[in-house]
Amino acid sequence: MSENKTFKQPFQIAITEHNYPVLIEPCLFIPTEEAYEVPIPQLIQEMRVTEPDLALKWNLQIRKIIQTLFIEDYSIIAVRKTNEPVNYYQFIKKS
Repeated sequence: MSENKTFKQPFQIAITEHNYPVLIEPCLFIPTEEAYEVPIPQLIQEMRVTEPDLALKWNLQIRKIIQTLFIEDYSIIAVRKTNEPVNYYQFIKKS
């Protein structure tokens, strides 16, 4: 299903001095593309212990992004695992 899709990645990642990812959101996210990838930190459980403020920020940011996608009629179809500090939820627009 996702083989034919080109997933847009409008969200940038920076890395803290402790090697945790930081989500840099665009000023305004209005989904208009057919498919998106949304980053999620691989070490969120560890982050909750060592950097709880950063983990909370991630949770709030991801919740807002996912709610926006669901409201705009997108569905999550997969998780793409990587060797990066983040994996990606893959969303496509429902037909």
